[in-house]
Amino acid sequence: MGVRPWIDDFVGEPGPVHHFYHLIWAHALTGVLLAAVKLDLFTALEPGPMTADEVSGRCGTRPEWTEKLLIACTALGVVQCRDGRYQNTPFAARYLVRHQRAYQGDIITHLQRWERWQELDHCIRTGVRGPKEIRARAEMTRGETQEAHRTWIRAMHNIAMAGQADALVDALDLSGRHLLCDVGGGPGTYAVALCQRYPDLHAIVLDVPETEPIALEIIRSAGLEDRVHFQVGNYLRDDYGKEVDAILFSGVLHGEPPEACGRMLRTAYQSLVPGGLVAVQEILLNDEKPARFCRHCSVFT
Repeated sequence: MGVRPWIDDFVGEPGPVHHFYHLIWAHALTGVLLAAVKLDLFTALEPGPMTADEVSGRCGTRPEWTEKLLIACTALGVVQCRDGRYQNTPFAARYLVRHQRAYQGDIITHLQRWERWQELDHCIRTGVRGPKEIRARAEMTRGETQEAHRTWIRAMHNIAMAGQADALVDALDLSGRHLLCDVGGGPGTYAVALCQRYPDLHAIVLDVPETEPIALEIIRSAGLEDRVHFQVGNYLRDDYGKEVDAILFSGVLHGEPPEACGRMLRTAYQSLVPGGLVAVQEILLNDEKPARFCRHCSVFT
């Protein structure tokens, strides 16, 4: 994106402390991006270059603060400014405009749970979530809980649409398979992508009832209601269907203890027809332990 973080100017010539400042200010950069996404700033900018006042009018925000946000987004490399008029960079136009296929705004919104990171030391000491996060969850209204779940499921859709679904389809050969069960399949994005690649394939997306409306939106938007079906269930208790010849575990095993993973794999074996296939797409540490994505999330799984 051609980003030159503002912290480069703040600390002068690169030195040993340079990387440290990048780390400790990262939350502020995320906060800027989160605010812009929640205000739908990038969608407002989609028509083309406009002044801060024009953006303010489209977003319903204060003009002086809107300009500050636009300047910060310019520093992040997601907005560009020329002659006092702002517009999206190609990156923002592709990933941060709401109706775009590869939109990533939901994953940004989902990751706003600051209290979880503030209490990581507590989690590591005790093995349980911190009191601030527990209290924040307890104080959420039913509507807020439903919206948080929707954002999470849509975030999983964002990740898939950013390229992970294409990577899975290219890596997983389901030639000759007829019925797939996507266990804990969330939005159903992977099931949809696989059915689009294999015209004779049908799929079941197994997940909790709260996820069903979101998954059905995605399935219907793909025009695959006749081939991809949502099944309400609990993957720790229920079977994975009958006459299933392929089962997908995508991003679910890492969140369960070893004994539960073993139980899920046994259930898969019992549900599959002879010659059936189990595919696992997961967040895993490499042999040397550090891994790029796991350094962020594996501490909570």
